[in-house]
Amino acid sequence: KIFYSFNDFIKKKILLFLVKNFYKYFDKIVSNSKYVQKEINQFSKKNSITIYPPSVKKNYTLQVYKKHKNKNLNILMVGRLDKEKGIDTAIKALELLNFKYDIKIVGRGTENKKLQNLVKKNKVQFLGHKNNLKKYYKKADLFLNTSHFEGFSNAIIEAQNFKVPVIAANCPG
Repeated sequence: KIFYSFNDFIKKKILLFLVKNFYKYFDKIVSNSKYVQKEINQFSKKNSITIYPPSVKKNYTLQVYKKHKNKNLNILMVGRLDKEKGIDTAIKALELLNFKYDIKIVGRGTENKKLQNLVKKNKVQFLGHKNNLKKYYKKADLFLNTSHFEGFSNAIIEAQNFKVPVIAANCPG
């Protein structure tokens, strides 16, 4: 239901058509969140089941971050650099802050150049795609997810597994 361009609209309409017309032939339909399961069940006579990703390991109680006067807050964002991830909003909002922070954005996508052009201060680093994110999570003081819609976010679960506090948009999925 959400699209950002005519091409995105066409792509999503084709996917919806395929899902509505071919899911009926499947033995099982697996979704990665309760939200997606509910959406599938609305147009399919077959019930979807939800299986959570293997990245769900432990549930930690998050500790409050205490900012020191001379220490930068290390913010991490992980994901595709596409419009639906809302990274542009995060960059614009962070530019308004007047405390010390560094933000590392890990990922690649269609919005890479546009996002880099939004940066006015040298506090944002675009690191591209990385296979092993352990060192980035370990150095992060805060994980930020600004998606407009999302399935079950592996990146949020990974941040929680490394005991990194998470701020996430209240988005479908």
